[in-house]
Amino acid sequence: MARTPLLPAALLAVLVLAAAGAQVPPDLAAANRAIGKANDQPATAKLYGPLADKPPYAEAVISRDQSYGPDSKNMLDVFQPAKAGPPRPVLIYVSGGTGMRVSGDQGLANAGAFYENIMLWAVRHDMIGVNTDRRPWQNAPWDTGARDVAAMIQWVKANIARYGGDPNRIFFFGHGYGGTQLTTYLAHREFWVGPTSGLQAAILISAPFNLAPLMGPPGNRAGNPMFDPAHSNLEGLKALTLPLYLGSAEYEEDGTEASAQLLQHISVTYSFNTGDESVSGAVLRWIRSIQRPVRQRS
Repeated sequence: MARTPLLPAALLAVLVLAAAGAQVPPDLAAANRAIGKANDQPATAKLYGPLADKPPYAEAVISRDQSYGPDSKNMLDVFQPAKAGPPRPVLIYVSGGTGMRVSGDQGLANAGAFYENIMLWAVRHDMIGVNTDRRPWQNAPWDTGARDVAAMIQWVKANIARYGGDPNRIFFFGHGYGGTQLTTYLAHREFWVGPTSGLQAAILISAPFNLAPLMGPPGNRAGNPMFDPAHSNLEGLKALTLPLYLGSAEYEEDGTEASAQLLQHISVTYSFNTGDESVSGAVLRWIRSIQRPVRQRS
């Protein structure tokens, strides 16, 4: 993943971008090309489901349905390596949709494979994985997702040591609208859990941004409260010093310029913990480059 057209040049100085090294396997590349820009989760699951691990997961100890907030949808699962070790860095994941900690038709062989594949990828690379769910954004105030993100971080900082995690080394991975809501949290300091964001770095993949007045949302997002121009993320992102990893798929619904070649909106996340390391390999190298314990940044 090498670039993004979503942010102005003024922001590039605060971003850390990584270049993908591994190539998409040819058969998967052809299948992704056939799916194209459609947000087709069932078709993508048929590609990557057979490559994903199935439960039970011998390498992971899983603590499910941990409540991090007052709403019944404020739930998360914690994945930790079965083998004990020193405090490990933490990867929080928030998906583009809600109600997707275990996604897919439960009648399919791949049911439950996503997004637990990202959690197992974290465990295999000596991290603690936190798979989250949140309140729906539809018909909700613009800051609903940002407040849920804040509650996730607050819970992790208070509790993750019990699961072998280091609360001072938290990486937050947001995909799609999950990344949009994470960006809103980062850009609006009134939501922060303390004097800093509480994170060591953030990963934003296929996430549309609210950058008004620099650029308005596409027509299909004009009524979406996350893109209300009155609550733009532009100025807050300009002031942010937190390392960010930005990426987008070649085939995005909104025509976003590619940084992950031959993948589409869903496969950039479904590919984690499979033989397709075109995205996960680049993300891992980037995490490791800044994974050392450091003073948390704003």
